[in-house]
Amino acid sequence: MIQVGDQIPDVEVTMLGPDGSPMGVRTGSLLGSGRNILFATPVPFSRGCSNVHLPGYVENAQKLAGGGVSRIACTAVRDPWVMEAFNKAHGSPEVMMIPDGEGDFARALGMDLAGPPGFGVGSMCQRYALVTEDGTVTVVSVEDEPGIMQSSVCEAVIDRLQDTSWWKPI
Repeated sequence: MIQVGDQIPDVEVTMLGPDGSPMGVRTGSLLGSGRNILFATPVPFSRGCSNVHLPGYVENAQKLAGGGVSRIACTAVRDPWVMEAFNKAHGSPEVMMIPDGEGDFARALGMDLAGPPGFGVGSMCQRYALVTEDGTVTVVSVEDEPGIMQSSVCEAVIDRLQDTSWWKPI
């Protein structure tokens, strides 16, 4: 599992380009510079992901930007069309969606997870939040149990950022 001090893995994921067609993008280029928050939702559109996890980051986007965060990104082991629909459904253009259709990024992070019966092996990722600075992981918050949202929600990440020298809350 990824640890504080590790580099963010550089894995190719498929995102939708400006014209809506699929294109390969490297996670290292998305998260390799600046101060970033990456959080993962095991099942986009589920109650927890839709009602708590994503909305917390959307509601606090300005506070995070004012505090020095360059990018907020959400990932899930889903295709780019599901992730785009998840983003549009929540009106969250300030959150970049990083689809991980094959689960390669989740595996590289050590965050892949077998889904419940009928979902397929490796069809999900753990719920977590990472903070990176210029590609180096500075905060790792992984939920201990499925369905629990405590350490990876935006408010908890903001609390963890209080201990960093660069955080400047507004």
